[in-house]
Amino acid sequence: MTLDADTITRMVWLELGRAHSSDLATGLRAAEACGVRVLLASAWRAEGKPLSSDVEEELAFWNGQIARYRIAYGLLEARIPSIEVQKGIALQDLYPAGWIRDCGDLDLTLGSRRDVWAAAALLREHGWDSPGCSLILVGDRLEVVVGLWQSPPANRFSNEQRIELASIRFAGNSGTVPPCSQIVTSETPSARIRHLLAILEERFERTFGVRDVIDGSVLIQGAEAIEMRAFFATLDRLSLWPEWRHLLRRMRMLDADPRLPIGPLGPYVGALARRGARWLAMQRHPARWAAELLDRLTVLRPPSDREAALAWWIHTRVSVRSVLEANHPIYGYRLDEDAAADDLELENRNGRLLARTPIGTYLMTYSGAVDARWLTSEDEARLASS
Repeated sequence: MTLDADTITRMVWLELGRAHSSDLATGLRAAEACGVRVLLASAWRAEGKPLSSDVEEELAFWNGQIARYRIAYGLLEARIPSIEVQKGIALQDLYPAGWIRDCGDLDLTLGSRRDVWAAAALLREHGWDSPGCSLILVGDRLEVVVGLWQSPPANRFSNEQRIELASIRFAGNSGTVPPCSQIVTSETPSARIRHLLAILEERFERTFGVRDVIDGSVLIQGAEAIEMRAFFATLDRLSLWPEWRHLLRRMRMLDADPRLPIGPLGPYVGALARRGARWLAMQRHPARWAAELLDRLTVLRPPSDREAALAWWIHTRVSVRSVLEANHPIYGYRLDEDAAADDLELENRNGRLLARTPIGTYLMTYSGAVDARWLTSEDEARLASS
């Protein structure tokens, strides 16, 4: 695939199923619908096309956003050697000079929970806030994901900067594809493998978009044979052949020419069989059903009174710890910022599960949203002040 503005434009119109337009404003609106507006505008500018002052301002903001994320990463890298970037600013370096791959957030993995706490504490010293965290059980070990937030400089394009710190290399899909703390391959893992796996993980939440296709093509074209062998071994280990085949099909639909065969059916069928077996095993855990139902009732949209009542009924009868032990993630809402433990301690208190950490105490739940009825008056006061 030749990476230029014409290639991106062609992909956009193929994705939308519409006839090509040479008008720049029309092209940018189409690119925005496909999530590649900034990428296309920067490609046009790099090729010498004049842009409006509004578009130039937008490019300047996203270029600054990348710079701010690089500063945050550099701050952590100097102190915590285990840190690794997932996609984001790392992929920016693979694009042609002058191109801007806008980054809404910065996803980082670290070698241990203690490294996550240290990174979060360091970022808080530099103005970042850590209102939430998640826990997931991998084998007999609890892994942690901490989300941090900061307001960017005043602008018209984005109202937040986000960093995610994870002690887990691969989170899976909370079900048929299990998480793993470390990605082990038959060869030495490379950054390209990590980034490709991060792209495949996106399929658990949505179909692959134009930018996923472009990112994947860039990574594949620059990979060496030894990297791809290690990548295919990892697909086997993590049962990700269905996501890989879907990405290749999307590449072909958008004429990205990945130059790779879609692969034999054997590994694909084997992955489906393993995932099917895991799905059947999961049906033995009613706590998982409760967690997934509660999410549907409270997260996708504001619940009706009847749905809220059902969510409350579920919450009072299915414990958060039982959901965690069924290998479903649980989510924490910060009650205070005071160091409450050297590492991570879980405490059952008045029917609630608290996570005490070096960066504060979190009220844990298995829903992505908290109903006020789940809180005690003490919880409400602490949430309001944190």
